[in-house]
Amino acid sequence: MKNIELRVLRQRLIIEGLLRKMIYRLEIDDYLRGLSKVSGMNVVLGPMGFDGHPGGGSASWIHWNSSGAHFYIYSASPHSNYKSCLKYPLFTLDTYTCKPFSIKKVVEYTRKVLHPIKMVYSEVNILRL
Repeated sequence: MKNIELRVLRQRLIIEGLLRKMIYRLEIDDYLRGLSKVSGMNVVLGPMGFDGHPGGGSASWIHWNSSGAHFYIYSASPHSNYKSCLKYPLFTLDTYTCKPFSIKKVVEYTRKVLHPIKMVYSEVNILRL
């Protein structure tokens, strides 16, 4: 992606993984609070979320004064819209900030707290014009 404004730092990290068991809003909210500390971000609002979105999952969002993070998890239960394709619950974390943070610390924290079966991540690079 091209960087159309060089004076504003932006950092974005996306993590996806598979968990052995489904987690719900309260666990997600605890994870996001811890993520805020690990990332060195100041919480302005949240976490805010819900259980039971269409497809049988949960989601939560936290707002930092330097942007924020969204967490989604899709259920592999027999009642899920994804039951035919998911053997394990699938989560996605999307973090976007205007303040630098340690990718390594966030990835390590996520592994430590969520214990994923499998996890991948990617930093979204904003290219210079």
